[in-house]
Amino acid sequence: MPICQHFGICGGCQTQHWDYEKYRAWKRDVVVIALRQAGLDAPVGDLVDAHGEGRRRAVFHTRRSPHDVLEVGFAAYRAHHVISIDRCPVLAPSLDGALPAAWALAEALGMLKKPLDVQVTASDGGLDVDLRGSGPLPPQRLSALARLADTHRLARLTRHGELVAQRAAPTVRMGKAQLMLPPGAFLQATAEGEAVLARLVMEHVGNAKSVADLFCGVGPFALRLAERAPRYRDG
Repeated sequence: MPICQHFGICGGCQTQHWDYEKYRAWKRDVVVIALRQAGLDAPVGDLVDAHGEGRRRAVFHTRRSPHDVLEVGFAAYRAHHVISIDRCPVLAPSLDGALPAAWALAEALGMLKKPLDVQVTASDGGLDVDLRGSGPLPPQRLSALARLADTHRLARLTRHGELVAQRAAPTVRMGKAQLMLPPGAFLQATAEGEAVLARLVMEHVGNAKSVADLFCGVGPFALRLAERAPRYRDG
Protein backbone atom coordinates (compact mmCIF):
# COMPACT_ATOMS: atom_id res chain seq x y z
CA MET A 1 0.00 0.00 0.00
CA PRO A 2 1.23 3.55 -0.68
CA ILE A 3 2.65 5.27 2.38
CA CYS A 4 1.77 8.81 1.26
CA GLN A 5 -1.63 10.49 1.25
CA HIS A 6 -0.64 12.37 -1.91
CA PHE A 7 0.22 9.22 -3.89
CA GLY A 8 -1.40 9.17 -7.32
CA ILE A 9 -1.58 12.93 -7.79
CA CYS A 10 1.90 14.03 -6.72
CA GLY A 11 4.50 13.30 -9.37
CA GLY A 12 7.28 12.66 -6.85
CA CYS A 13 6.75 8.93 -6.25
CA GLN A 14 5.15 6.45 -8.63
CA THR A 15 5.91 2.98 -7.28
CA GLN A 16 4.93 3.05 -3.61
CA HIS A 17 2.15 0.51 -4.26
CA TRP A 18 4.44 -2.10 -5.81
CA ASP A 19 5.47 -5.35 -4.22
CA TYR A 20 9.03 -4.78 -2.99
CA GLU A 21 10.59 -7.79 -4.73
CA LYS A 22 8.91 -6.91 -8.03
CA TYR A 23 10.18 -3.36 -7.65
CA ARG A 24 13.74 -4.63 -7.09
CA ALA A 25 13.53 -6.82 -10.20
CA TRP A 26 12.17 -3.97 -12.31
CA LYS A 27 14.93 -1.55 -11.26
CA ARG A 28 17.61 -4.13 -12.06
CA ASP A 29 16.02 -4.81 -15.46
CA VAL A 30 16.18 -1.09 -16.28
CA VAL A 31 19.99 -1.34 -16.12
CA VAL A 32 20.15 -4.71 -17.86
CA ILE A 33 18.06 -3.49 -20.80
CA ALA A 34 20.01 -0.22 -21.11
CA LEU A 35 23.32 -2.13 -21.28
CA ARG A 36 21.91 -4.62 -23.78
CA GLN A 37 20.65 -1.83 -26.04
CA ALA A 38 24.13 -0.28 -25.92
CA GLY A 39 25.65 -3.59 -27.01
CA LEU A 40 27.35 -4.20 -23.67
CA ASP A 41 27.47 -7.59 -22.00
CA ALA A 42 28.17 -6.84 -18.36
CA PRO A 43 27.14 -8.55 -15.13
CA VAL A 44 24.48 -6.71 -13.13
CA GLY A 45 24.13 -7.44 -9.44
CA ASP A 46 21.01 -7.25 -7.33
CA LEU A 47 19.54 -3.90 -6.34
CA VAL A 48 21.13 -2.40 -3.23
CA ASP A 49 18.54 -0.70 -1.02
CA ALA A 50 20.11 2.61 -0.02
CA HIS A 51 17.02 4.45 1.19
CA GLY A 52 18.38 4.68 4.71
CA GLU A 53 16.51 7.32 6.71
CA GLY A 54 15.16 8.94 3.55
CA ARG A 55 15.99 11.89 1.32
CA ARG A 56 18.26 14.55 2.77
CA ARG A 57 17.54 17.09 0.05
CA ALA A 58 14.42 18.21 -1.80
CA VAL A 59 13.30 20.96 -4.15
CA PHE A 60 9.86 22.36 -3.38
CA HIS A 61 8.05 24.26 -6.14
CA THR A 62 5.92 27.26 -5.26
CA ARG A 63 3.38 28.57 -7.75
CA ARG A 64 0.22 30.64 -7.86
CA SER A 65 -2.81 28.72 -9.14
CA PRO A 66 -5.12 30.25 -11.76
CA HIS A 67 -7.33 31.21 -8.80
CA ASP A 68 -4.40 33.05 -7.17
CA VAL A 69 -3.94 30.41 -4.46
CA LEU A 70 -0.39 29.75 -3.31
CA GLU A 71 0.70 26.13 -3.82
CA VAL A 72 3.88 24.70 -2.27
CA GLY A 73 4.94 21.14 -2.95
CA PHE A 74 5.87 18.96 -5.91
CA ALA A 75 4.79 18.93 -9.53
CA ALA A 76 1.68 16.91 -10.30
CA TYR A 77 2.01 13.66 -12.21
CA ARG A 78 2.44 14.41 -15.92
CA ALA A 79 1.26 17.99 -15.42
CA HIS A 80 2.71 21.45 -14.84
CA HIS A 81 0.74 22.53 -11.80
CA VAL A 82 1.92 22.01 -8.21
CA ILE A 83 0.37 19.70 -5.64
CA SER A 84 0.42 21.35 -2.22
CA ILE A 85 1.75 19.14 0.56
CA ASP A 86 2.23 19.50 4.29
CA ARG A 87 4.23 16.30 4.76
CA CYS A 88 6.36 13.90 2.75
CA PRO A 89 7.12 10.44 4.20
CA VAL A 90 10.22 9.87 2.06
CA LEU A 91 12.12 12.79 3.61
CA ALA A 92 14.72 12.03 6.26
CA PRO A 93 14.18 13.25 9.83
CA SER A 94 17.04 15.70 9.20
CA LEU A 95 14.66 17.58 6.86
CA ASP A 96 12.10 18.13 9.60
CA GLY A 97 11.01 21.74 9.36
CA ALA A 98 11.80 21.99 5.65
CA LEU A 99 8.21 22.23 4.48
CA PRO A 100 7.11 24.86 7.04
CA ALA A 101 10.16 26.92 6.09
CA ALA A 102 9.40 26.56 2.38
CA TRP A 103 5.79 27.67 2.94
CA ALA A 104 6.89 30.68 4.98
CA LEU A 105 9.45 31.79 2.41
CA ALA A 106 6.96 31.33 -0.43
CA GLU A 107 4.35 33.39 1.41
CA ALA A 108 6.90 36.15 2.03
CA LEU A 109 7.56 36.36 -1.70
CA GLY A 110 4.04 35.54 -2.83
CA MET A 111 3.32 39.10 -3.85
CA LEU A 112 5.86 38.70 -6.66
CA LYS A 113 3.66 36.04 -8.29
CA LYS A 114 6.74 34.45 -9.85
CA PRO A 115 7.51 30.74 -10.02
CA LEU A 116 9.86 30.00 -7.12
CA ASP A 117 11.87 26.90 -6.26
CA VAL A 118 13.09 26.23 -2.73
CA GLN A 119 16.01 23.79 -2.51
CA VAL A 120 16.49 22.46 1.01
CA THR A 121 19.48 20.33 2.02
CA ALA A 122 20.07 18.79 5.43
CA SER A 123 23.51 19.65 6.78
CA ASP A 124 25.24 19.02 10.09
CA GLY A 125 24.56 22.66 10.95
CA GLY A 126 20.87 22.53 10.05
CA LEU A 127 18.80 23.24 6.96
CA ASP A 128 20.59 24.87 4.03
CA VAL A 129 18.13 26.67 1.74
CA ASP A 130 18.63 28.22 -1.68
CA LEU A 131 15.84 30.21 -3.34
CA ARG A 132 15.63 30.32 -7.11
CA GLY A 133 13.39 32.42 -9.30
CA SER A 134 12.64 35.44 -7.13
CA GLY A 135 14.50 37.97 -9.27
CA PRO A 136 15.92 41.21 -7.80
CA LEU A 137 14.55 42.07 -4.36
CA PRO A 138 14.48 45.39 -2.45
CA PRO A 139 16.39 45.57 0.85
CA GLN A 140 13.25 45.39 2.98
CA ARG A 141 12.24 42.11 1.30
CA LEU A 142 15.69 40.65 1.90
CA SER A 143 15.45 41.69 5.54
CA ALA A 144 12.13 39.88 5.81
CA LEU A 145 13.71 36.74 4.40
CA ALA A 146 16.58 37.01 6.87
CA ARG A 147 14.10 37.22 9.75
CA LEU A 148 12.32 34.12 8.50
CA ALA A 149 15.65 32.30 8.29
CA ASP A 150 16.19 33.08 11.95
CA THR A 151 12.63 32.14 12.93
CA HIS A 152 12.96 28.73 11.26
CA ARG A 153 16.49 28.21 12.56
CA LEU A 154 17.97 27.75 9.10
CA ALA A 155 21.70 27.14 8.96
CA ARG A 156 21.92 29.30 5.85
CA LEU A 157 19.61 31.03 3.41
CA THR A 158 20.83 32.02 -0.04
CA ARG A 159 19.10 33.39 -3.11
CA HIS A 160 20.54 32.22 -6.41
CA GLY A 161 23.68 31.40 -4.43
CA GLU A 162 23.96 34.86 -2.86
CA LEU A 163 23.97 34.94 0.94
CA VAL A 164 20.88 36.31 2.70
CA ALA A 165 21.50 34.99 6.23
CA GLN A 166 23.67 32.43 7.97
CA ARG A 167 23.30 31.13 11.52
CA ALA A 168 25.61 28.10 11.30
CA ALA A 169 28.03 26.58 8.82
CA PRO A 170 26.14 24.15 6.53
CA THR A 171 28.68 21.33 6.59
CA VAL A 172 28.55 17.61 5.83
CA ARG A 173 31.09 14.91 6.59
CA MET A 174 32.60 12.94 3.72
CA GLY A 175 35.04 10.36 4.99
CA LYS A 176 37.29 12.17 7.45
CA ALA A 177 36.67 15.55 5.85
CA GLN A 178 34.18 18.18 6.99
CA LEU A 179 32.91 19.95 3.86
CA MET A 180 31.31 23.39 3.68
CA LEU A 181 28.53 23.03 1.11
CA PRO A 182 28.33 25.48 -1.78
CA PRO A 183 24.83 27.03 -2.07
CA GLY A 184 22.46 24.73 -3.91
CA ALA A 185 25.03 21.93 -3.97
CA PHE A 186 24.21 18.50 -5.36
CA LEU A 187 24.43 15.56 -2.98
CA GLN A 188 23.30 11.98 -3.38
CA ALA A 189 19.66 12.05 -2.37
CA THR A 190 20.23 9.84 0.68
CA ALA A 191 23.22 9.64 3.00
CA GLU A 192 23.02 5.86 2.78
CA GLY A 193 23.15 6.06 -1.02
CA GLU A 194 26.37 8.07 -0.86
CA ALA A 195 27.87 5.66 1.65
CA VAL A 196 27.06 2.61 -0.48
CA LEU A 197 28.43 4.18 -3.68
CA ALA A 198 31.58 5.30 -1.89
CA ARG A 199 32.12 1.82 -0.45
CA LEU A 200 31.78 0.24 -3.90
CA VAL A 201 34.19 2.75 -5.43
CA MET A 202 36.75 2.22 -2.66
CA GLU A 203 36.51 -1.55 -3.04
CA HIS A 204 37.02 -1.28 -6.79
CA VAL A 205 40.00 1.08 -6.49
CA GLY A 206 41.61 -1.19 -3.93
CA ASN A 207 45.21 -0.28 -3.11
CA ALA A 208 45.88 1.75 -6.25
CA LYS A 209 48.55 4.39 -5.65
CA SER A 210 47.40 6.73 -8.43
CA VAL A 211 43.75 7.68 -8.78
CA ALA A 212 42.02 10.17 -11.11
CA ASP A 213 38.46 11.27 -10.30
CA LEU A 214 37.10 12.78 -13.52
CA PHE A 215 33.79 13.96 -12.07
CA CYS A 216 34.40 14.76 -8.43
CA GLY A 217 31.39 17.02 -7.69
CA VAL A 218 31.61 18.20 -4.08
CA GLY A 219 33.84 15.25 -3.24
CA PRO A 220 31.92 12.17 -2.00
CA PHE A 221 34.50 9.91 -3.67
CA ALA A 222 37.37 12.37 -4.06
CA LEU A 223 37.73 13.17 -0.37
CA ARG A 224 37.66 9.51 0.60
CA LEU A 225 40.09 8.51 -2.15
CA ALA A 226 42.52 11.27 -1.17
CA GLU A 227 42.86 9.62 2.26
CA ARG A 228 44.23 6.49 0.62
CA ALA A 229 45.97 7.38 -2.65
CA PRO A 230 49.08 9.61 -2.34
CA ARG A 231 48.90 10.50 -6.04
CA TYR A 232 45.27 11.49 -6.21
CA ARG A 233 43.99 13.94 -8.85
CA ASP A 234 40.50 15.20 -9.56
CA GLY A 235 39.24 16.45 -12.89
